[in-house]
Amino acid sequence: GIDREYAVRIDGALDDAALARLRAGLVVEGRLQRFSDVQYYAGKGANHWYHVALMEGRNREVRKLFATLGRKVTRLKRVRYGPVALPAWLRRGQVSEMREDDLATLHRLLCLPFAPTPRRGRPRRSAKRSLLLPYPQLTPPSNPGHRSCGQ
Repeated sequence: GIDREYAVRIDGALDDAALARLRAGLVVEGRLQRFSDVQYYAGKGANHWYHVALMEGRNREVRKLFATLGRKVTRLKRVRYGPVALPAWLRRGQVSEMREDDLATLHRLLCLPFAPTPRRGRPRRSAKRSLLLPYPQLTPPSNPGHRSCGQ
């Protein structure tokens, strides 16, 4: 139930009809698959960037959806996982520890207990700014109308 957002570079631009098809859904390998959101970002010449969001993230799903429209994905990068933005400086294979206040907020939003863990060994690169974004599906329990933890 948590979406994933990707920055995708494809060869060529898509028209409004193609964007609508990606949102409505296309049959890929016998399954109806779709993006929950598709937004044009930038581009020129053959390279055009889009931001797409998926609810499941099956193997090569982004590439297969664009291939169904005859477009090849030439670059793909996950930029967000639910409310957690992945920083641009984080490269493949690298890790970064979330700030402790971000972890506490995330635990509270998910109604999970939080206990800080002591750090051992070499300190890892840690985010200087918050990595959490406003996320409509997760509302703090202190807000009116929020279903309480345990329901």
